[in-house]
Amino acid sequence: MTEMFELNYINYLFSEKTSVTLRQMELIAEGKRTPSTLFTAEKNQLQALFLSSLSLSKSEWVDRMKKLSDLGWLTQEEGRYQITPSGQQSKEAFILNYPLLNCTLEMSDALTRKAFWHWFIFVTQILSEFSYGNKGYIPYISDRLTQNRIKKWLAEQGFPQKPLAFMWADEIKAFLETLPDELGTFIVNQMIGHNYEGMTKRQTAEKHGMTSLEVLLTTEILMDRLSRFFEESDLLKSLWDTVHKSCHYGLSDSAYRSMTFLMNGSSIHSTAAIRKLKENTVKEHVLEAVLISKYTGYKPLIPKEVYDQLRKLFLSEPSLSYAQAQQEIQQLEFFWYRLVEIERIRGCL
Repeated sequence: MTEMFELNYINYLFSEKTSVTLRQMELIAEGKRTPSTLFTAEKNQLQALFLSSLSLSKSEWVDRMKKLSDLGWLTQEEGRYQITPSGQQSKEAFILNYPLLNCTLEMSDALTRKAFWHWFIFVTQILSEFSYGNKGYIPYISDRLTQNRIKKWLAEQGFPQKPLAFMWADEIKAFLETLPDELGTFIVNQMIGHNYEGMTKRQTAEKHGMTSLEVLLTTEILMDRLSRFFEESDLLKSLWDTVHKSCHYGLSDSAYRSMTFLMNGSSIHSTAAIRKLKENTVKEHVLEAVLISKYTGYKPLIPKEVYDQLRKLFLSEPSLSYAQAQQEIQQLEFFWYRLVEIERIRGCL
């Protein structure tokens, strides 16, 4: 059952535009933040694989892809895997059985969703224990830095802890009421409060008849759904915003620092000099921001005449390669080419 869920899930990740090698699948699943891996995920519509909790070794990937090929769901041509009509039918059936998966997740929220779950559980524990006047509990999160951030967030809400606890409970209750009973129970079972330890991931999997992968995916998707419940949830929205900021809005720490300089008017050259980095490293940070956070302020980084030429070339030849573009534009930087190529893939030209 565990393996079949994994096989169905991997097959579900493929679309008609997906054509990838085994190594590319591995790198995307590992969440590698190199521009080439992020671009491959974008081009092949495999953002969900980048966001997933799927963790397989190289030999396991070989095994799973072989089995998917044997099932006739995927086909391999010149080392690249693509979905078949049979695989598409299986994918549609899988979505019917697991409708939660049929949602659009933002790349920029990948780190936030994971962290938000832990903050959400810890805030619930703190307010629950406070309601009973208990200060001798073992904190759900042991990391001092995160503990201090959460304490600061609680203090910033501007309410005494008792009213805050009631407000928090009301918002959670309102959200749970939007879910089917089974999913509401799924969340409640894992929450921690006064004299209530909550279930482990393994216990949750056993109770709900899920695989460990299903538990992880369901948890993250529910956190995404919770993030869309913010119009009626002031505290939850505030907590999400704080977690999202602490996660650098989805960017790596280094990319976030570079983008802070660039967005304040610094050039790539100046940013590299200030941060003691190579200019190419800063350019990679820009690509990370474009591919993960859909940053749109990059056009001034491309000479206008080059941008106009690239745009024209891509409009006449959507599959334009870098080598072909170099023949038309002298001293063309790959960085410029890639940025405009991303626009073409996203249909923004």
